[in-house]
Amino acid sequence: MKSTWKNSKVFLIATGLTLVGCSANQDTQKPSPELPSVTVPPVSAPSVAAPSVSAPSVSAPSVSAPSVAVPSPSLSPSPQETESHPASEGNRYFYSFARSNPSDPVGMMNFGVNQTSQVNESISTLTKNPFEMDTELDPLVMNSETLQGKFAELRAKLKPEDTFVLYSHSHGLIPGLGMNWDAANRMDIPYKWQTFAQEIISLPAKNVIIFTMSCHSGYLAEALNTLSSEWKNKRSSAGRNLIVLTAVSKEQLATATDNGMTLESIGNPFTYAVKTALRGAADGFGGKPKDGKTTMQELVSYVLATAKSQSADQYAEPQNAGEFTADDVFLP
Repeated sequence: MKSTWKNSKVFLIATGLTLVGCSANQDTQKPSPELPSVTVPPVSAPSVAAPSVSAPSVSAPSVSAPSVAVPSPSLSPSPQETESHPASEGNRYFYSFARSNPSDPVGMMNFGVNQTSQVNESISTLTKNPFEMDTELDPLVMNSETLQGKFAELRAKLKPEDTFVLYSHSHGLIPGLGMNWDAANRMDIPYKWQTFAQEIISLPAKNVIIFTMSCHSGYLAEALNTLSSEWKNKRSSAGRNLIVLTAVSKEQLATATDNGMTLESIGNPFTYAVKTALRGAADGFGGKPKDGKTTMQELVSYVLATAKSQSADQYAEPQNAGEFTADDVFLP
């Protein structure tokens, strides 16, 4: 199966990148608890931006591959103690998008496009069992209707033996992803977390793996857990894996550690964890044998631990929801 690129509208990558990976709407209206406003630092600021919630002091973590502890049990999904399965023999699909607020500084838009492109590049290097790739890199195109259409397309396309991976880089608000910035009503801007969770559950693939880089994205994990009666034990009993990983907890803003200009730099720590996991860094994580394969447990443990350890002062609290068979193979 050949890896293909579709809808790849590459937005100009500027050198003066803002270091905040996500913020909420920054219009002049007063914020509300449902749709908060977050001040964006100047684009030219070369220093690391601290989050606007109980901001920790900034440390300078190493750019080299992290050496981190396995995350606490409270952060881990419930791996199933059932018989492991080989890597899916079906087709493998990858979809990604970057979405910005039109009022964002150009550097902030470019940062999201840059980070998404690095994830795309990482997964495109997989030559054994390659992914069919589809991406939207114009940061002003995606909206709720477009994403709903994509999920409908995937429901018709995916087969029970397939694998589907989604990476998104966008603003996150308390009610959902910041998507419909031209909406007449501010409350129509978000793509609701509950809707996002329901669409994820609806995908018929054997392996569904979601990486969500947004502020307040922990609300997605919470929304998925409120729908647990629709998936818990039902997927695992059929040998299916569901993994949803988010950059931060529901109360947190997503920030960057450095400007993230290269594959080796950190940029957003969650994105760094994802792109390096896709390049094999999760293989053998947590004391497991390094055997050229990345299991579902290695993937989850590595992303959770690395996203936290590489954030400024270990600020980030990445979240997850779902269930999986620990020894099932994700990569290659």
